[in-house]
Amino acid sequence: MQEFNLPESPSIVGVRALHLQLTELAASRSDVSISASEVATIDASSLQTLTAFVIAQKQNGHRVEWKKCSAPFLEAAASLGLKEQLGLI
Repeated sequence: MQEFNLPESPSIVGVRALHLQLTELAASRSDVSISASEVATIDASSLQTLTAFVIAQKQNGHRVEWKKCSAPFLEAAASLGLKEQLGLI
């Protein structure tokens, strides 16, 4: 299982870098564990990028496991209606 830690404030400014990191993880063709414990704020573009990654992983037969999600991360995912797609419920 590959491990990935989200930064403190994922935003549109760094969404391309996030996408590239997730693309590399997907290329490993393994299950992924993501920690969102340090996330203090996160914007819609970052959550959409994560959602696309989770959906693609699932379609390719790989799991995404969430570890230690911060309250702001969970609140942002819920406010955008993405908790189910992200696999948080």
